[in-house]
Amino acid sequence: MGCQERLVSVGRSVQLHVREFQPRDETDRTCIVVHGAAEHGGRHQHIADRLCRAGWRVLVPDLRGHGRSTGRPMHLLRFSQYVDDLARIYDAWNLVPESTAQMGYSLGGLVTTRFAQRHPGRCQAIALACPLLGLRVHVPTWIYASGRALSLTYPWKRFSSVLNPADVTRCPISIAERQSDPLYRHGVTAGWYFAVQRAIAAAWNEAREVSNPILMVQSGEDRVVDGDAGRHWLEQVASRDVEFQELPGLFHEWHFEPPWAKTTDSIGQWLGSRLAPSTIAPSMNVPSTIAVPSMEMLVMDQRRAA
Repeated sequence: MGCQERLVSVGRSVQLHVREFQPRDETDRTCIVVHGAAEHGGRHQHIADRLCRAGWRVLVPDLRGHGRSTGRPMHLLRFSQYVDDLARIYDAWNLVPESTAQMGYSLGGLVTTRFAQRHPGRCQAIALACPLLGLRVHVPTWIYASGRALSLTYPWKRFSSVLNPADVTRCPISIAERQSDPLYRHGVTAGWYFAVQRAIAAAWNEAREVSNPILMVQSGEDRVVDGDAGRHWLEQVASRDVEFQELPGLFHEWHFEPPWAKTTDSIGQWLGSRLAPSTIAPSMNVPSTIAVPSMEMLVMDQRRAA
């Protein structure tokens, strides 16, 4: 296996940093993994490695304004910028819809949802992990009101995050990484926040536009997104091939909790079963000789990769 990094240009001002993980054996199946808000694709490297060992080629982009991608940090004029950026990545790799799947976590779940709604037919199946289809986080009234006004007059105004890291994850190393990782973002603009709010509303209004097979994986103790909202949204979609899986006892960052490997294998197998039959037939099972790294090793590897 190996990881290559590539920059994909979007217009004149934005370059998207994309990590490409290639399995040892040739494959015709690709999974795009879309990260959450404020973080970057490097924090999902262990997920990509796991999928890659199971025979997937994996693309992990940094969304614009995140990680090593350019663009004003954590700012949007329109949520469609994220969606169109993904389409540009599909074009850059000439991805074949029948052999392409997409997995989105948190904000990446909302991006994946809007991508499926705005670009039907570009991928065969999607997995939404703790998707941002409703928020549990309380935003103080005064911040919300001032942010709404500024989103119209000065959308670049930046606000500090109101998230308590202890409500996101129970992994102390992941919490520490939020402070030490130079690629991690610690605030959002007014324009970004309300672009996201509009995208959530649009995801609900256009739920019937989603016909892809959908797997939704939701942490049972999520304090960031509203898992009940996600389950209800799933009931509205046009697709008849849907499945909801709850991860009992896990916090929002399911990928930094001990069952992450088993969950990743399950997601990969589910997505793979919805793709067109492979002419190369990669293995969907991770060999038993591959050790599951400890959380400490994962974070140390991610720091070195960053």
